[in-house]
Amino acid sequence: AEGCSDDAAVVVEMAGGPGSGKTQIAMQLAVNYSLRGLSTAFVDADASFSPNRCESMASGSLGNISVYRPFDELELVSLLHTLQGKHSLVVVDSVASLFRACEPSSSKARLVARTALLLSAIAQKQCVVVVTNQLTTSTDGRKVPALGETWSHVADHKYLVEKQDS
Repeated sequence: AEGCSDDAAVVVEMAGGPGSGKTQIAMQLAVNYSLRGLSTAFVDADASFSPNRCESMASGSLGNISVYRPFDELELVSLLHTLQGKHSLVVVDSVASLFRACEPSSSKARLVARTALLLSAIAQKQCVVVVTNQLTTSTDGRKVPALGETWSHVADHKYLVEKQDS
């Protein structure tokens, strides 16, 4: 994609609890790319994208940001196929939200794995893929990123985002 180098092809995961700032950071990244004239796809799986907030962050037009709102996990997979090779930045906010309603099953695990493979393939063509993820509690009581073991190997870089009390 325009403006990217081969060594920038990465998948970045930001995991955190509700209100920790994941969406705000994701929108700021989209704005930063847009202001540089680079094309961004913002996959709003959580329905939390605010065009007004982004416009105020950018102090103007967001012509380089395309927003997509998949209805379910199958639509997400289909959408990811269409995004390959079209944008410099692809943001998925929040990757786990569409899988929440799925009953645990082998088909859910296959869809999570398929999503992971597609995001990695997009990164190889797109340069940067950023996904936000929710936290869940593991069997031993620890807070861990959602989507389980299949998902845990997707990101090249992982960040835990926490809200600090002021």
